[in-house]
Amino acid sequence: MLSLPNSELYVWLRWNGTGKQIAEEIIDLLGFQPYEKSVNQGICDLRWEAKDFDSAVQLAENLKYYLDTPEVILVKATGKVAGEREILTLKDCRKGI
Repeated sequence: MLSLPNSELYVWLRWNGTGKQIAEEIIDLLGFQPYEKSVNQGICDLRWEAKDFDSAVQLAENLKYYLDTPEVILVKATGKVAGEREILTLKDCRKGI
C-alpha cells in the first residue's frame, strides 16, 4: 500500500511559459526534484516530501520571492506535530480557478 509523506510542500503553478520557468527555478532553489508532478487543466501541482513539518515550512519560506507572481497559485506546507495535522499556507489563490 502506498503511503503519503507525513510532511510536504505543495506548489501549484499556472502551466504557461512563465510558470514552467518558475517551476525550473523553484526546483533549482530547493535543490531536489518533487516526488510528484501532475498537470491538469493548465495547472501544475508539484509536491516535495520533507522530513518534518519544520522542514516543510522552511522549504515554503524559501519561496517567498515568488508569492507575488500571478503564476504561483498555492504554496502550502503540511505535516504532523505531536500527532496533529499542521498547515502553513503562504499563498492560496485556488478560488476562482
